[in-house]
Amino acid sequence: MEDLKEINNKFEEIKNNNNLSANKKSIEYARLMTELEKVYNIPMIQNEEFDNLQEDVKELYLKISNERN
Repeated sequence: MEDLKEINNKFEEIKNNNNLSANKKSIEYARLMTELEKVYNIPMIQNEEFDNLQEDVKELYLKISNERN
């Protein structure tokens, strides 16, 4: 099980990798989000359960999600 710091490091590596296309980055971000969802039991939709997540988990999840746009 990966910790939040490792997932954040992977995120930064993807974000700063100029050899990856925007589409490939989006795919990799989706994989990280799925990993966070599994490890931290993040619900599929943002609801009260999502709001009750640890703040650092929620922040990282939203940071990755926003980068996909």
